[in-house]
Amino acid sequence: DPASPRLGAIVATVTTDANGRFVTPVVGSTSMGHVLTFTPPSGVPYAAMWTRTQFWSNSAATPWWVMLPRVP
Repeated sequence: DPASPRLGAIVATVTTDANGRFVTPVVGSTSMGHVLTFTPPSGVPYAAMWTRTQFWSNSAATPWWVMLPRVP
């Protein structure tokens, strides 16, 4: 079910800096890819979200833009 992916073990975690920047980790590839979850800090007006992706050795070479939905 695409709306509820079956998740495996956590392979990496990343925390943003004060400006929201982060560097993606280099983790082993899989045929299914990875589920990337963005969880904003508590008290901000944004909701968490997830997406499927594939990390590779140059994942950190260009910026990633993440837009989180606002909580009504």
